[in-house]
This record gives sequence, C-alpha cells and structure tokens, in this order.
Amino acid sequence: MAQLKLVEYKKKARETASLKELFTLFDTVSNYYELGYIDEAEFEEIKQVIWPNLKSITALKRQIDQAMKAG
Repeated sequence: MAQLKLVEYKKKARETASLKELFTLFDTVSNYYELGYIDEAEFEEIKQVIWPNLKSITALKRQIDQAMKAG
C-alpha cells in the first residue's frame, strides 16, 4: 500500500469522533492486512492510532449514557 494512503488513514483516525467511522476504518485496514496489501508493521502502525481513539470515544459514550440514565 502506498505510504500516502497510510498517512491518509492515520489522519482520518485522529480526526474522526465517530465510532462507526473508526470501526469501518479498522475493518478496511484489517482487510488490507489479510489480503497482503500492507505488512504487519504498517498494520500495527495504523492500529496504534485507531485503538486509543476507539477506547476514548467508547469510554466517553459510556459516561454520557450513564449520566443520561442517572439524570
């Protein structure tokens, strides 16, 4: 995969606040890895950008949901 595409995916992962978009992006990157379009190092590099954002947004969503139930 071209380095430009990797940069584009990492940028998108950093900028999005949508769980759906992050999951879609991760699914796309996972498919590229499984098909051999990117190597393990490239996959791990992108994953290191996507996963922290997924965890943060999920935790925030959980807190909001809990606050809405309590309120």
